[in-house]
Amino acid sequence: MRGLLLLLLVFGLAACAGGPPRRIFAPEASIQELRIGDDQRWTAQLRIRNYSTVPMTYASLDAEFDLGQTGPMKIAITPDLTVPAGAVDVLEVELTPNAAAREAVAGVLNGGAALRYKLHGEIRSSDPRGRYDVDFASALGAVPGLPNVLR
Repeated sequence: MRGLLLLLLVFGLAACAGGPPRRIFAPEASIQELRIGDDQRWTAQLRIRNYSTVPMTYASLDAEFDLGQTGPMKIAITPDLTVPAGAVDVLEVELTPNAAAREAVAGVLNGGAALRYKLHGEIRSSDPRGRYDVDFASALGAVPGLPNVLR
């Protein structure tokens, strides 16, 4: 009888040893905020969301940010950023806008409608290793009470 109980205990513990399944899903990248500096340089808060059930370390992001169809701005960063499972983190990225993008944003800041944007490219993770497409579209509008900020 003791042998049978010991055997059941061993099998019971072995069944629990595997832990929860590791599920890897493509992350999402989007622009959370765009701040317009006095020197006409822009600072974008890039939001990276990890949908996986494990922490992900993001090694690089290569994307084009097209604001209001004014022509894409290149975003190429190597953040080496670890985002916990199911969590979000935010990075700041400096952008140099073209004249059409500056004009479009000035219109929004002066009371115009929000601007649609697209973020398209790829993000690579180093742990676990993977490559994922980024394809996100949304809009940015002026923030009341915060001059020169779009969200």
